[in-house]
Amino acid sequence: MFKHQVSGDSSLLRATEVFARTFYQPEVETVSVPLTSLDNWVRKQVLSLGPEVLIKLDVQGYENYVISGGQETFRQAKIAIMEAHLDYLFEGQSSFKDLLISLDRLGFRYAGNLAQSYGEDGHVVYVDALYVK
Repeated sequence: MFKHQVSGDSSLLRATEVFARTFYQPEVETVSVPLTSLDNWVRKQVLSLGPEVLIKLDVQGYENYVISGGQETFRQAKIAIMEAHLDYLFEGQSSFKDLLISLDRLGFRYAGNLAQSYGEDGHVVYVDALYVK
């Protein structure tokens, strides 16, 4: 994991120059962290998900990887809220279009933004997108 020393923007993906220009040049420490899929984590917790599951992801560009490893969990969910980057902030990040396609395949439709963040020039850098079944 690329642990940013100054903020909570750490990610499993390396920050790009666009990130540095938009926010700050991160001072990064590389740390090892255990990984598992969302579906495996849910099974390990012995969680019985009810009929009204909401998934909230803010994983700094790693959204499609989480979706890929969380197919069962996403099939049970009714709502998903995800931070989606419109600018290329992390190497290999999921694009907004990638998320639309992945979630559409799981029965979700895009229902708007709950919030969005702007760059200094006024363009939208990332959004908290809402998807519903």
